[in-house]
Parts: sequence; structure tokens; C-alpha cells
Amino acid sequence: MCQLDIFADSEAVQRANGLIAALAKLDRAESRQALRRLAEADPHHAELPRYQILCDFVDHWVGCCNDPCWPCAPADVAAEEKLIRERIIPAAIVMGNAGADLARKCWAFLAKASEGAGIDPEHSDYFAAELYLRAQQFQDAVRAAKMVSGAEMRATAQRWLGLGYYGCGETEPARIAALRYAWLAPQEFPRFADETRAARAYRTPLLLG
Repeated sequence: MCQLDIFADSEAVQRANGLIAALAKLDRAESRQALRRLAEADPHHAELPRYQILCDFVDHWVGCCNDPCWPCAPADVAAEEKLIRERIIPAAIVMGNAGADLARKCWAFLAKASEGAGIDPEHSDYFAAELYLRAQQFQDAVRAAKMVSGAEMRATAQRWLGLGYYGCGETEPARIAALRYAWLAPQEFPRFADETRAARAYRTPLLLG
């Protein structure tokens, strides 16, 4: 009969929580130490591969943040956006709400980098307004979207404005942008409606972390 070692389980949980806290602070030294401690407590922990991805990312990300010459080109921002979206967010699920907080920190930094690199709105996945929306910095998203040339006739700009205004709690300009978006991109409007519900939820106390 297999006997459950509740004390070993408890230790692994505590060490995993310590690792999550270190990752959330983007502390690469503490994250590495916490990862080693978790592996010692539970060498077969199911989430070790995801934690390894996140520790590697924190090493890489802190290096980017501390490099005054980064980004060197718009391609650098594009590469980081793809990395976070395709690799880091799926791995960060293991962190729970702290993973969402980590992603928002990264989107906020990348949004500023996008502005600094002068990335055009044609690159919608890594244009500043889009990244500010992901960071839930809605006022900055509106500001960046307003700077788009010919925004009134650009569906992407109206989407950014609509979601940004909803996130700011400014219902009337959000409604105007939503109507323009529905006219400019009717096939995309159902998805936009789902996004507006998420932006509105930001205004409530039950915000997902």
C-alpha cells in the first residue's frame, strides 16, 4: 500500500510558491535558486518544464530591460511579442494570477519599447496601442491610438480606441469608436464585442490578476 507523504507534498508546494513569487518580481537570481530548491524537494514535479521556461525568460527579459541599446530595431520588439504570446503566456498559467501580472508587466515594457522604436500601426500585433491594451494601461492605449494618422478610417485604430475608452470607463467615446469599428470591420465585430466585455470587467473589483 502506497503511503502519502503529506510533509513532502507541503514542502514542494511551499517551494513552488516561493518560485512563483520570485518570478513575479523578475528576480533572476532568486528564481534560479527557487527552481533548484523545488527540483530538490520534488524531482518529478509535473510543472518543472514550465518553470524552467519561465526562469530562462526572466534571465533573458531582465537582460533586455537593462540594455540601454535595446531594442535596436522593430524586429526586436516583434520577436519579443511573439515569444511572450506563444511561449511565456502558456507557461505562466502555472503561476495563476501572478502569471497574468507578469504578462502585463512585460506588455507594458514592450509597449514603451514599441513607441521608442517608432513602430507603425500597420504592425498591429506589436504597435504600442495594442500592447498597452494587453497591459491594461487603457489611457496609454487611447493616447497611442489617437496618434495614428487617419484613425477615423482605420479599423484597427477604432478597435484600440473602443477598448481603451471602455477600459477607462468612458462610455460615450467608446460607443462611437465601436460603431465605427462595426462599420469598418463588420466581420470582426463579434470578437470585438467579447473584448469589450473584458475591458469593462477591468472596471469592477473582481478583476482577474
